[in-house]
Amino acid sequence: MKKSHHFHKDESSSSSSSSKCKKESSSSSSSSSKRRVKKKGVKIIKKRCHIHKDESSSSSSSSSSSKCKKESSSSSSKCKKECRKCKGVLGFASFSAPTFGGTTFNPGELIPLNNEVIAECIDISPLGGLVIKKSGTYGITFNVNLAGSGQTTPAVFEIYANARLIASVTVYPFATLAKVAKIVCLEKNEVLQVKAATTITLYDANLTAARLDSHKHESSSSSSFKCKHESSSSSSTCKKECRKCHEVLGYASFSANNGRLFDPDEFIPLNNEVIAECTDISPIGGLAIKKSGTYGITFNANLQSGTNATFEIFANARLIASVTVLPNTTLAKVGKIVCLEENEVLQVKNATATQINLFDANLTAAKLDD
Repeated sequence: MKKSHHFHKDESSSSSSSSKCKKESSSSSSSSSKRRVKKKGVKIIKKRCHIHKDESSSSSSSSSSSKCKKESSSSSSKCKKECRKCKGVLGFASFSAPTFGGTTFNPGELIPLNNEVIAECIDISPLGGLVIKKSGTYGITFNVNLAGSGQTTPAVFEIYANARLIASVTVYPFATLAKVAKIVCLEKNEVLQVKAATTITLYDANLTAARLDSHKHESSSSSSFKCKHESSSSSSTCKKECRKCHEVLGYASFSANNGRLFDPDEFIPLNNEVIAECTDISPIGGLAIKKSGTYGITFNANLQSGTNATFEIFANARLIASVTVLPNTTLAKVGKIVCLEENEVLQVKNATATQINLFDANLTAAKLDD
């Protein structure tokens, strides 16, 4: 079904943001500093954020902190639910062709990314794409899988925010896969959409957007970050200063030309780096978290051949999500907002009772703005 693959890494975003996480100076002692970060409330537009809330901790004045706090028991690796009181923005929209033969798109035609996997504080456009409800710095990821054995000519996809071209990715001849990730500044009411720049026969496509934690460490007056627009009202481009923060975005993938067999409970080696900003790619496969906080997690997989298959996503020993391949298809997709601790590793295993033949898998993690 699939013959070859190619990864496209967006270099433009990696040079402009730090790839190393800096620990807070106060993290060595919880009693040595009384400073707390004051957060602004989030106005929910149309869609309510379904974030679980720990009722027992709601009376605590320290709950305004967006840092993930460990349970009192040192043996527990679970975070308190109070770090889920923020209003994380995470969108995951997809397109899947109704048949294995794929759907053909002509040059200039929009990809109808209107299948909702998760939409927290973001809208799915009926025409296909993600409608931004809050201005800020976003981590964008996109991956595609062409139908058949790939095209004899390059297939090009372009990602737009309204009229702004923010990224493009090419599937090279005789390949079927392409992936891209970028950190960009987006404005309220802009719509992220993807169009075909060439004639394309498409099987599967996935677009995600997460509003990143973009607090400026050098500012003592306010740790809250807002995207500032250019002085010219006609310009939709944000100032470069909205990239001076330390955003966290990781995207790791796995692919095999003709698929690879995985035994029950075997971990998927998600160690192909697409982007790793303030996060590490585990050599074993997965994303190593460097900063505690609230994260948006997305995962999608494509089997080489259709069968019953279940995947489980772990943060160390904690099961945080699972997803099952739908009947009569080879695809599985899931998105979730969770609390993660520093040094936890996100990994995915085959939770099926039998072997599975996996062609492609993608795992992303973005530290969300609180």
